[in-house]
Amino acid sequence: MSTKIRERGAWGKATGIAKRAKAIVEDYRKAVAKTNAQDYYTQETRTQRVRELKEEARERLAKVLVEGEAAHDEVLSQVTAMITPTPTDSTEELLWETKRLRAWPRVRERLEYAITSELEDVVLVAREEALLAAGKGDIQMLQALREEVPTFLRARGYGSLSDAAARVIETEYRKTLDETQMDALLVRDELGKAWSRALTGHSLAKSALDEPIYESVVVADYDGSILMIEAAPVEKKAVLSSALPSLRADF
Repeated sequence: MSTKIRERGAWGKATGIAKRAKAIVEDYRKAVAKTNAQDYYTQETRTQRVRELKEEARERLAKVLVEGEAAHDEVLSQVTAMITPTPTDSTEELLWETKRLRAWPRVRERLEYAITSELEDVVLVAREEALLAAGKGDIQMLQALREEVPTFLRARGYGSLSDAAARVIETEYRKTLDETQMDALLVRDELGKAWSRALTGHSLAKSALDEPIYESVVVADYDGSILMIEAAPVEKKAVLSSALPSLRADF
């Protein structure tokens, strides 16, 4: 399943935004170089043309990001549906939500008590509740714990405990998944990491438009897609093994 999802267009469009952004920056730099090579341009004309090229590049980058976000949401929705059971109708959905609303206050009270009294370990409480839900096969409650417990602890200022609690809940949650669900969960994890790297690459490419005296170094992922573009001053280009040609844009 993971291979099929990665072969779909939406996956490539989502995780490939850094590669597309890099191509846009390269097009922009080539166009600037061509503009600068036109000796018959006045300084004013050259400057205006470069500004237009930059604006066009920004618009293209924005479009790539919007399309990437839509594709990311599409893939995420697909894999999440494979992992988490969904209500078959509005009545079942209401029953699930009611059950969740009734169960969470009890867990929250236990966590509150553990925090204020210091008589219970907060992470242990989270693990016990996860074990209880897993033992009952209560996937909805496990989902609620995964979403609510870390958020609750972070809101109370317990960031480190939030991370630890999330890990123990996730461990118990994953034990309840079958092979197909587990495969989908791994795909979702992979998507999250790839999307984060892709966003970083896109952001760096966008920043490169405002740093015309900088060059870009390409960092490729295992599948050949470009994930990052690191900016480095032109004066340091001698130490770079792979960099774009410097441009003499006049601003």
